[in-house]
Amino acid sequence: MSPAMKSGLSPLAWRNHAVDERANHPSGMYRAQCGHLLMRVTYLFEELTGKSCEGCAAARSAGGNLWRALQGELR
Repeated sequence: MSPAMKSGLSPLAWRNHAVDERANHPSGMYRAQCGHLLMRVTYLFEELTGKSCEGCAAARSAGGNLWRALQGELR
């Protein structure tokens, strides 16, 4: 993971999501690379621990910019 990328554990899905902590997130939320929203109180880890969300894993294997690419296509 790049220095800005962190791993956030979703308490609902109990999966890890890749979060760019320097990105422009909605108020009170983190937007993961896969598009899932995590509450801002979610603790972000330096290292990936546990099972990854399938969407975030696909984004990492696609170069880490899948979510940004999808946002560009939707505009």
